[in-house]
Amino acid sequence: MNTDLLQQLKGLELPPEPSMWPPAPGWWLLSACALGLLTWSVIQLRRRHSDAAPRRLARVELTHARQAFRASELSANEYADTVNELLKRVLRHYQPAAPELTAFGDEWLAYLDASAGNDDFSKGPGRVLGHDRFRRHVETDWQAFAALIDKTVARIGQ
Repeated sequence: MNTDLLQQLKGLELPPEPSMWPPAPGWWLLSACALGLLTWSVIQLRRRHSDAAPRRLARVELTHARQAFRASELSANEYADTVNELLKRVLRHYQPAAPELTAFGDEWLAYLDASAGNDDFSKGPGRVLGHDRFRRHVETDWQAFAALIDKTVARIGQ
């Protein structure tokens, strides 16, 4: 008879498995932190992208001017004038109140040297941006000049 009673007993009922929803408070906090970090990162990337826009545009215009100069569509004087104008425009964007942006000749070259931290403008290939660009025949190492200008534009505003 004891065996008959044991067979009448039902099996053990286990509680239901814990569900994944709603998450524990720690997961909510982690999600909020991750969302905040993602939002901050997107804002910083957009700000950095928009701050670099004048430099990107200047690089594109410098590339076009360099290609036109190599194709003999621009004279050396016109190329130097174009580069000088682009440098002043980019600097005007990042340093709008700088009085040196109205300078020319040796004063402008000294300002560029101070910005670059060397004397490549007053004594090197950048000398062509001073009074030399008003001469009839402008001569310089144009590859070194292009590298110097690219390096200078990349450094502006940083």
